[in-house]
Amino acid sequence: MKLTKQFVLAALAVLLIIPAFGRGAEVKVIASPADLVPDFSTLAQKGDYLVSDGKFVALLGASARQVVTSANYPHGQAMGSLLALSPSGQDFCGDLNFGMPVLRIKDKTHYPAYTRIDRDPAGTAAKLLSFAASGVYKDNEGKTADIRTTYLFHPGKGQIEVSSTLTNAGQVAFEDLSYSLFFDAYHRYYFRPYDEAKFASLNFRVYQKKGFHLALLNLNPVEKEESRFPGKLAPGQKCEVRYILFVDSSATGLLQKIYGILNVPAVKASASFRDYDGDWMELVVREAVTSSVFFRAVLEKSVYQEFLLPPGYYRLQANFFPAVVEELAEIKLD
Repeated sequence: MKLTKQFVLAALAVLLIIPAFGRGAEVKVIASPADLVPDFSTLAQKGDYLVSDGKFVALLGASARQVVTSANYPHGQAMGSLLALSPSGQDFCGDLNFGMPVLRIKDKTHYPAYTRIDRDPAGTAAKLLSFAASGVYKDNEGKTADIRTTYLFHPGKGQIEVSSTLTNAGQVAFEDLSYSLFFDAYHRYYFRPYDEAKFASLNFRVYQKKGFHLALLNLNPVEKEESRFPGKLAPGQKCEVRYILFVDSSATGLLQKIYGILNVPAVKASASFRDYDGDWMELVVREAVTSSVFFRAVLEKSVYQEFLLPPGYYRLQANFFPAVVEELAEIKLD
């Protein structure tokens, strides 16, 4: 009997609401593996900070050491970096490496290490939890810079705001300079809707990890080879880079937060799959004109999937391996 595979799209307008403020986050200094949820981290060591609340659990490195990262990446630094993040109460591996300073000066890339990380009073007034990592960059050409990176945790939201300031503390200007923070999700499967002409504000990546989704929103200028950020940093000047990291059990939850922060209207859409009895499949949603990917996920024994999309025309592709089914759909607000 020939198996037919079809899917139907439905869409409804929704109000993007960020979850209400939850209970305060708790901080524990790791003394032994017993302090960790099983399988949560392969990177943790005694002395690291474990941050948890009802929504997420996170790990901040507190000792100077290198950690192995994904293939083709340099070894990451543990001190002052976020080393794991996942939803609370689940035995999911949350390994990642985020926060190490990256300076690209002309044709060379440098990875200065932090020298300390401390609880930061910056979030106290807003009843948030904050940590600050600090370090110094120096080279043989007389360039010196102070580095300070802040992690601001939003209890109950699965959301961490990260900002890093690079200050030229010497007498020599930085020329042809690019500054950013290293990020390795320990996972290669993701989607990113950014398009320079049409979706310049949607500079984020969503990763489907085992049991949950992770997203990084990059709020900084998108660099080109001929236009780096900040480009030049004179003595006494500073530049700041900003990111927001999200964790949620579903991609829809992450997208709701991201589109809300960016003030992008979005529509809740759903795809249903008829006459499909396979173990798994892949759903990819691309904007029809630019082919920017607005959703991508591997689904197991799924007959229904929800996601969020800005209004527009989209091409939905269901990969049943080897069969492929495509549909063109318009998403619009009521």
